[in-house]
Amino acid sequence: MKKGISHIDEKIRTVDKYALVKTLFNEFNASKSRIINLTGIKKSSYYYWVREIKTQRDIENKILYNIIKSIWQDSRKTYGAVRIHKKLRKLGLEVNIKRVRRLMKENQIKSIIHKKFRNHNKSDDMKETAGNILKRNFDTEKLNEKWVSDITYIWTGKDGWCYLSSIMDLHSRRIISHKVGKFMDIKLVIDTLKMAIYKRGDITDLIIHTDRGVYEFWGTLHKFSF
Repeated sequence: MKKGISHIDEKIRTVDKYALVKTLFNEFNASKSRIINLTGIKKSSYYYWVREIKTQRDIENKILYNIIKSIWQDSRKTYGAVRIHKKLRKLGLEVNIKRVRRLMKENQIKSIIHKKFRNHNKSDDMKETAGNILKRNFDTEKLNEKWVSDITYIWTGKDGWCYLSSIMDLHSRRIISHKVGKFMDIKLVIDTLKMAIYKRGDITDLIIHTDRGVYEFWGTLHKFSF
């Protein structure tokens, strides 16, 4: 078996070997150490890759959650997983509906059926949407047109609980920049934005969408020079 794997070794990228180890371990409950030895990769490199994948996945899940939450709030909290999933597909996000259901369940997002003649307070709606710069319109035609930002609380093995600030370009659906800090303050947000601007350059006509938790931070950014 080892000879057979060695024969195709040159045709397999290292990252594909990492994925192969993970797949074999998950599906067949095989010995992880034995699989790693057979593929010829370093054990320390594999576990570093696993940690990096988990971190990236956590970032993507947090941003996806905020988009799901925005769609849900825009529907006056009436949309369930199926309708939110359809909306995500229209926005160009190819997401498994099981992932949508899981994120909704973890964050207690549920479809609410409103009574036909309930007394509705319009001022509440205005407060709910006041911080949404994009007005729920996530469609884009080019890079650097609309970014989504977020701050979340994460556990790090080295520094304990920290804040993760991240920015995603809605056109490419990729994370542009992210920063980790001990405090959720304006400096963390600015540093994340600075990194994104440094990588992308021209941000003329850029619109930034944030969740309600960091909206006040972004509202003060005009006071700072970059």
